[in-house]
Amino acid sequence: MLSLEFLALGVWIGGLIVLVGAVIPAVFNTWGGQESGGFFLTRAFEGYNRLVVVALILLLGAMGYRQWRGEAAATVSRGEWILLSAMGGIAGVIICRHKNDLCIWMKQQYPQKLASAIAGPAKYPNSDLVVVHS
Repeated sequence: MLSLEFLALGVWIGGLIVLVGAVIPAVFNTWGGQESGGFFLTRAFEGYNRLVVVALILLLGAMGYRQWRGEAAATVSRGEWILLSAMGGIAGVIICRHKNDLCIWMKQQYPQKLASAIAGPAKYPNSDLVVVHS
């Protein structure tokens, strides 16, 4: 189970290092400006957020299993639970805050396109917004 926990932590921390150290500088140095780069990075961070949620679930499951088995060599300390709770809480706040900021930003930037997406193409035929429901 420890290897599963190390894998989840590696994806979580390693993914953040790759995004901050490689992807962000590459996007803003090669793409045509902040707006197009920002759209790409928004999508990249949304994917990373999904990986963080999966890693958090794996960590909780593996640590819960270690706790349940109760072996002396693999006990879960209170510090591990506190650290995982803090990491999960911070990640949850960031993910929820990002989703809220993205919605507010979209409403401010593209009110007609959003209205056209809601009303349909018959009312606003010149809109180029594509809405994908997930």
